[in-house]
Amino acid sequence: MKAPSISRRTCIKTGLMGTLGMAFIPTLAANDSVPPKYQREARYYKVTGRGVKCTLCPNECNISLNDTGDCRTRINRDNKLYTTAYGNPCAIHIDPVEKKPLYHFLPGSRSFSIATAGCNLVCLNCQNWQISQATPAETRNQELFPEQVVASSIGNNCQSIAYTYAEPLVFYEYTYDSSERAHQEGIKNILVSNGYVNEEPLRKLSKVIDAANIDLKSFDDDIYVRLNTGSLEPVLRTLKNTKRGRCLARNYQPGYSRLDR
Repeated sequence: MKAPSISRRTCIKTGLMGTLGMAFIPTLAANDSVPPKYQREARYYKVTGRGVKCTLCPNECNISLNDTGDCRTRINRDNKLYTTAYGNPCAIHIDPVEKKPLYHFLPGSRSFSIATAGCNLVCLNCQNWQISQATPAETRNQELFPEQVVASSIGNNCQSIAYTYAEPLVFYEYTYDSSERAHQEGIKNILVSNGYVNEEPLRKLSKVIDAANIDLKSFDDDIYVRLNTGSLEPVLRTLKNTKRGRCLARNYQPGYSRLDR
């Protein structure tokens, strides 16, 4: 079936994705800016003559002062790169682990699943475009910092935390800090990702990830360009590195790499 033609502007302006309301988590209204408490200095960037260059993913955006990168979550402030997706998820759900889908990892268990707005690809067939093609200032968010993510997981009898729905690599710092805290409490971490990441950040994050599902959109680079605004090679590299188990958590279990329809 032919993918619908949806412009990036339409994606951003159209409605908000519903979230699972929890009484102990305050809801934040969508607004024009992200408060400083939900921002952290990014871990992967370089200062250049043009501003800053983000080195988290293969897009490697050159970001001018007060501008954001393609993922819509990283902003140049005073020639320092900040993530605006930290502790402000727009989606919180409790899912069966099989929904990730991981059929041989903690079978029958529950996974505390979170996402913030943003993605480093623009896929014409994205099912969660309401949040993936938005900024954290344009979604209705919850306040949930890493220690609260872990506490909520334990409180809801979840054996794992899944970073999913949008793209967990663009809320990298939030994903990493939550995963590190989860391991301290014996909670497993699941990454559901498009795999569009540079090798150094992947190796660092993989040390605290226990299972992963990396989506392979196509084996055709031209389709990646036209359908996803990306390229194939970085995803294949991510798949190879995760399959080989390079620098991964001790009990790491690679998940399915499914071909999106």
